[in-house]
Amino acid sequence: MYNKKYIRDFDEKLYDRYLKNPRALKELGEAYINQYSTPTYDCTIAFKESLDHYVLKQIEGNCLAPELLKNYYDYIYMIHNNRVSKGNLHLEYNTNVVFKNPSGQRYLLSYYAKYHPEVNQVQLLQSIKNNMLVLKKIFDKIYKNQDVSQTEMDLLSDYLYTEKNLDSETYEKFVEYILNKNVKFKNSPEIMAAYIAYLPKIFGDKCENSRVILSNGIYSRVSGIVLPSEIDKYRGTDLVKYHALYSVGYKYISIDWNVVKNLLFNSDKSLDISRTSVLALEKEEKNDLYWITMVCFHEMTHQLQNYLSTSNKINSSGLSMIVKIVKHDETDNTFNHDSIESEIEADENSWDKMGHFIFKYRLKSDLCTDKESAKKQMKKCDVNKKAVYARRAILTKYGKNDDFFASDMKLIKSKFNNSNVEERKKYREYFRNLRSRFPMMQKVFDEQGQIRPALLLEENITSEDYVGLKSNIMCSEISKYILTEEYDSLKNLVMYGNLSETQVQNLMINIYNTYHLDKMYVRALSDVDFEQYKHTRTNFDLQNVREKYLEKFRNVAELVYKEREVVHIINNRYPEYDVEKYAEPKYAVWNYNDMFGYLYNISKGIVGENEVSDIIRKYVATGDKILVGIADQTKKFVIPNQINGNVNTTGKI
Repeated sequence: MYNKKYIRDFDEKLYDRYLKNPRALKELGEAYINQYSTPTYDCTIAFKESLDHYVLKQIEGNCLAPELLKNYYDYIYMIHNNRVSKGNLHLEYNTNVVFKNPSGQRYLLSYYAKYHPEVNQVQLLQSIKNNMLVLKKIFDKIYKNQDVSQTEMDLLSDYLYTEKNLDSETYEKFVEYILNKNVKFKNSPEIMAAYIAYLPKIFGDKCENSRVILSNGIYSRVSGIVLPSEIDKYRGTDLVKYHALYSVGYKYISIDWNVVKNLLFNSDKSLDISRTSVLALEKEEKNDLYWITMVCFHEMTHQLQNYLSTSNKINSSGLSMIVKIVKHDETDNTFNHDSIESEIEADENSWDKMGHFIFKYRLKSDLCTDKESAKKQMKKCDVNKKAVYARRAILTKYGKNDDFFASDMKLIKSKFNNSNVEERKKYREYFRNLRSRFPMMQKVFDEQGQIRPALLLEENITSEDYVGLKSNIMCSEISKYILTEEYDSLKNLVMYGNLSETQVQNLMINIYNTYHLDKMYVRALSDVDFEQYKHTRTNFDLQNVREKYLEKFRNVAELVYKEREVVHIINNRYPEYDVEKYAEPKYAVWNYNDMFGYLYNISKGIVGENEVSDIIRKYVATGDKILVGIADQTKKFVIPNQINGNVNTTGKI
């Protein structure tokens, strides 16, 4: 059966263009034949696979012109005769999706009878059977956890990689064997290509049909594909650059052989640290299979984000990618790489996937002889995931100490109001195009690039339910922005609008989730060994981490104040709605007290009155029994000192 996703990865007009051009087909085939000895461009390998699936689709629909079919079969005939695997086996017909299909095989054999009578069809079919017998012997060794030779492993890997049947039980056992067997063979392009190609099956989540391709690391912005003979005319331009590892939209992932050729099969040192940068691995020799697995999971998360960004339903993953695209600042993305939500989520999700991966392919595998080691590895994944999650408590703009999302929104506003007329016009057109492309943008932004405060009334954007579980992190960043930068506009909607009870419910759960998440970040940070961040690019001095505890405490205190203010407004305007059913005071008290507790502990009991006096005064001035009670409790734990005379002590709720 052909893979629709593979076919859609390229413009269908491109298939006919190549099928009409025997010279281009020949070069495509030669690149494919030499992919291990001379790794080629990712798009070339991906297109070869996609072309096979396209031809099968056309054969099954009986809609491929005879001359195009002839060109394709000449091309496959050339590949079969010249692509020799380890062990001197010609595997093309054992792996090609066209020939493995009964209709495709029948067409091909009838073609050979007409145009290549020198081909002994009986011998050809027998050769295919013999190849499978050889492979079966290797399969049996893998299942029995017996030693296999380098040649055998390379041959099996070549077969698995080029057939790409990720549902094969043999493929699964191959991965288990590599992870659990104390292997004595050396790494090779065949083995590594097969290993990384299986990872989308493990990842799942809309990425099962993605592809991980072993390449030469050349990234092309050229439309279509780049044949080896065409590369010279693009050298030195922005159209072709070297990128060792990258994701092509949500189509496929490209990995340069030079990045993985020295990976260690019998090591797991990369699990010792949450941030697995290439540079860190080179210096500390943590370049093992777990590292490349984590990196692939990271890139597949980006593919998932790209996919979810086109959803009509507001979601955190898709929004994280949209915001990255909308701000249109590659320099900012580079400088702040480890503080961007799309990157944090990619690392966090990678460790989550890694834990499940080790559970299934090590701990539960019949080939695993060291269950305790597997359990320790899973524990490390959990620690790493928490360390990544906690990064959100210390993220800052590079060269600044701004709130990250608010700074992004200011950047978008500056582009909308650029004094350079041409630049302003260009960006506004760019923004309009994105807004028509991404349905979520129309919900979040107005046409002038402003965040819509009404969003907090229209939807529960901050969680997947109404009990505060399964938080949508990027959506909570949007909520925090509205509650800080656009709070007056939101308050006017509450005071002068005509709200339904559902809108009230949406607003209160959004406010709660916003300050609750800040607490969760700080709680996670309080458990992190900061050695975890030695390779994480952050603009924050971890020696002064108390500043972040104070900042986050004040954020939560301010949002608790605003929550109580909104509660009073709704009680006055809509007495028929039991608003505190959706904003129970005890949760505000618990979250405030927890945040103050984290600040108190990191301060070793030394919290100065000047650091919280404006909060205390503001709370007391409201007359709200909940806020007054919180203020009275806070006073008991602060050290009296000079109070800043300029603090805001405004009015009653």
